[in-house]
Amino acid sequence: MTRLVRFATRIWPVRTSAQLLLARAEEATGARPSAIASYRTVLTSDPSNLVALNNLAYHLATDDPDQALKLAQQAIELAPDSATIQDTLGLIYYRKGLYRTAIRCLKTAVDKESTPERQFHLGMSYLKSGDQIKGEKLVKDALQKDPNLVKTEQGW
Repeated sequence: MTRLVRFATRIWPVRTSAQLLLARAEEATGARPSAIASYRTVLTSDPSNLVALNNLAYHLATDDPDQALKLAQQAIELAPDSATIQDTLGLIYYRKGLYRTAIRCLKTAVDKESTPERQFHLGMSYLKSGDQIKGEKLVKDALQKDPNLVKTEQGW
């Protein structure tokens, strides 16, 4: 029995890592449903896996924002300083039409780790909330840094 337990504890992280790699590959090829299934598989074996929690929440934000919010809240409890998770929370609140809450999360994400994508997300949230001046400035600045955001961030 001891030998089996040692073997299982060595193989389990490898399986989880492989499943995460598969999910990332599925995302890269546009196989969103397969990526979602792979992230769910990771969470069955490792319920506190931050990458799986965050990425699954991100993918579910459009179709099931309530489930996405539960996953992202689990992730933020585990990593409260994560700009990536704050960005995902911002997306979820944006999808739910809670633009002021989205702004708070996205502002935290930008303050912690500014990227053109996060600036774009924050700008779009300001625009949706009615603050045209802040929104337009942030979106314009983000697009100057990365013109491809128009294509890659179409859901915003």
